[in-house]
Amino acid sequence: MEIMRKELPKYGGTFVQCEDEIASVSMAFGASYGGRVAVTGSSGPGIALKSESISWGVMAEMPLVIVDVQRGGPSTGLPTAVEQSDLNIAMYGGHGDSPALCLQLPAWKTVLQCH
Repeated sequence: MEIMRKELPKYGGTFVQCEDEIASVSMAFGASYGGRVAVTGSSGPGIALKSESISWGVMAEMPLVIVDVQRGGPSTGLPTAVEQSDLNIAMYGGHGDSPALCLQLPAWKTVLQCH
């Protein structure tokens, strides 16, 4: 987050840190509505909080990039259990028939190669 705060202005971008997950996805949709390329991110529990706004965005056909940084397990991570719940909520977390394009990268090396 600190790197993006410094780098985005160099490329004409704007970095905004919101007070919570719901505000961040709503503000990103506002930027998208205003014609900007908008990105927001979180982990599994945060994506669950954003799901109602994400469903609205799908209904309104608002373009938005959402980065889901998966934890090792539900809620708190590895101390509880290991599962793929982040992928499940990314694919099926919307209300009703909410089509979503989900891209899963196999490793950080691949992420760095995309840059």
